[in-house]
Amino acid sequence: MYLTRFRKPASDRFLYRTILAHKPCQILELGIDSLDRTGRMIKLALSWGISHPLRYVGVDLFEARETNSSRDTSLKFSYKTLRALSTNVQLVPGTPDSVLPRMCNHLGNFDFVLVSLDAIEKTSDRSLFFFPRITLPTSIVLVEEARGSSRSWKILSRSEIERKASAGLSKRAG
Repeated sequence: MYLTRFRKPASDRFLYRTILAHKPCQILELGIDSLDRTGRMIKLALSWGISHPLRYVGVDLFEARETNSSRDTSLKFSYKTLRALSTNVQLVPGTPDSVLPRMCNHLGNFDFVLVSLDAIEKTSDRSLFFFPRITLPTSIVLVEEARGSSRSWKILSRSEIERKASAGLSKRAG
């Protein structure tokens, strides 16, 4: 209850409510904004006692982030922290533009995908071409948006994903 109603920042409350409503088993996070938030998401996803292990994949720049970033977390520290929460954690260094083309077939399908604002800023529409391969028709895709000085999460519908994927395909061909 606390996470979904009172937790700061307020923008993450929608994220936690969505996790509770959809009970994901495979989570992909493009751009790890905060290890604390990711840890809370994993704990929340594990809280209803799913019968098989939760699978979490995080794509981030880790050590390659700009030096003025407030989130200077190493790949090793991130893995150690998240591995303590879940048995199946995979962290992939890079941007979605570099990771998705080479790893989308290997990664498999996810029923819950988060795209952080940081990842959006470093990603072109071309990486959306790979979203139909890594999502299911029932998958929830949340995209973080900036609204003035605050942030919010928006659900990207399957039709929007397919439309943007086909737009990314036409850009690739052009």
